[in-house]
Amino acid sequence: MSDINDPELYERVEQNVKRQKSNLRWTAFGLNAASFLLYLIFLIVSLSDPTSPIANIPPQRWEVFVVPLGLWLIVLGVHFGSAWADSGKSDKEFAARAMNQELGRQILDEALRRAAGKPKRDTSRLEDNYVTINDEGEIVPLKEAEDQRRDLNS
Repeated sequence: MSDINDPELYERVEQNVKRQKSNLRWTAFGLNAASFLLYLIFLIVSLSDPTSPIANIPPQRWEVFVVPLGLWLIVLGVHFGSAWADSGKSDKEFAARAMNQELGRQILDEALRRAAGKPKRDTSRLEDNYVTINDEGEIVPLKEAEDQRRDLNS
């Protein structure tokens, strides 16, 4: 006989409870979907029978049927999403998304720490490496071209 404080026992009980909850959610979703389909079939049959009181409702007033059907479809979608998210089938996707967020946050934090510790770059050296083409088509350093422009504007 196993010990009552056995971690494996608690894990098995927890898995059993999780499985029962998932089964209950899927059963409830199935009953909800079956009820929706049954209602839809009754509505179509009633509208197709000319002697039915529902068939005498003018098409301009069919929102009485369309709005509840639309809302019921939304509830079915939310119910399905809830059952799917709780079933464990989405755990890998959720875990991967959370892992990507955490890794991205760590990379960003590390980059910010490195950037805070580094001195600012000396951009004057970089400007010496830039070149441009002057009016004669010659390649000249950017500083000389700026000096020539200043001389022309003066």
